Amino acid sequence: MVVGLSSGALHDDNFGNLIHDLALMHSMGIKLVIVHDVAKPAEFYRDRPLSKDGLAQHLSESADAHLAIEQKLSTGLPNSPLHRTRLKVTTGNYVTARPIGVIDGTDFGSNGVVRSVDVSAVHHCLSGGSICVLPPLGHSPAGETFALDSLDLLRAVAVAIAADKVIVLSEHDGLKCDGELVRQTTVDELRSAAPEQAIRPLIQLACDVCDAGVARAHLIGFHDNGALLKELFTHDGAGTLISPEPYEQTRAATIEDIPGLIELIRPLESAGVLVPRSLERIEREIDDYICVLRDGRVIACVAVYCHHDDNLAEMACLATDPAYRDLGHGEHLMNHAKQRAISSGISRLFARTTQTAHWFREQGFSEISLQELPDSLYENIDQSRQSKLLMLQNF
Repeated sequence: MVVGLSSGALHDDNFGNLIHDLALMHSMGIKLVIVHDVAKPAEFYRDRPLSKDGLAQHLSESADAHLAIEQKLSTGLPNSPLHRTRLKVTTGNYVTARPIGVIDGTDFGSNGVVRSVDVSAVHHCLSGGSICVLPPLGHSPAGETFALDSLDLLRAVAVAIAADKVIVLSEHDGLKCDGELVRQTTVDELRSAAPEQAIRPLIQLACDVCDAGVARAHLIGFHDNGALLKELFTHDGAGTLISPEPYEQTRAATIEDIPGLIELIRPLESAGVLVPRSLERIEREIDDYICVLRDGRVIACVAVYCHHDDNLAEMACLATDPAYRDLGHGEHLMNHAKQRAISSGISRLFARTTQTAHWFREQGFSEISLQELPDSLYENIDQSRQSKLLMLQNF
């Protein structure tokens, strides 16, 4: 993972907790590259040429930031499970840069852009058990030093080393829409959005790295203790997750989804809510299932059995993970069940339930008697369960 650490984070009260969380991630075997920022002087990058005094200030602030990170990672993390753990921090001349040059008649002097990243050196650092920390600086083969924009450096490093994730810890909690935090979105959705001016560079970074093959980008605020771990290790997170494809998707189930389906429905079978189904039956009927996946995990499902001779489709095994109840997944899957029935030329949808008859009635179903079912279904129903039978017609 490549982590972008805003300069504000180094001066925030939560900085120590952030370092602790990064160290914990490192102890879990996650390979970390940290790209840190500096507080930019007024005349900096894309605004005006960086003077020699400005470069000196940039070098000084880069050194201070690097030292602050290194010191925190060297403290042994007292009062934590990582107490007395020695963390190795490595840096080096891994980034080759060139001058921006002259743009519209203006010589940008010591402002630079990344020319290349020494990928083998970074991987050697990570495979040796070190956390790699990179300042926003680059050097030329001629021995010149250039000030780099930290987001450009973050982008270049992540793409070069083929990072799995890019994490940006800034003063922004993530992307907001109408004041509400957007928990997850896709690159295509981002490109049609109109985010606040201040967060646009972060949005552009996220889109760029995802376009280049990085699977996930996360925008997280550095103020809140635990936000980093919550974003990475809980399903709803604490910031904004950006991915090339939807984080949550609904699709036909495949054989690979069977472990997730079993994990979802077994507790409901044990509670008597669902009819028990053997593994063999689920494998045999897998093409009848539709599932909702969030970050690759099955969180809801339904089976749709089409009985063409009777112009009837049965909606069965409707289940939602308890953590995602009341979020509309049931209605969403019912609509998919309707569409599957319609595509098969069927105009009646049937369901049986012991505990959720009220929900089906709210969706427009009407209760029917057992005798109103076709003989082929009547004979296969376990009457000892005393299930309610409900029908939706002409949808």
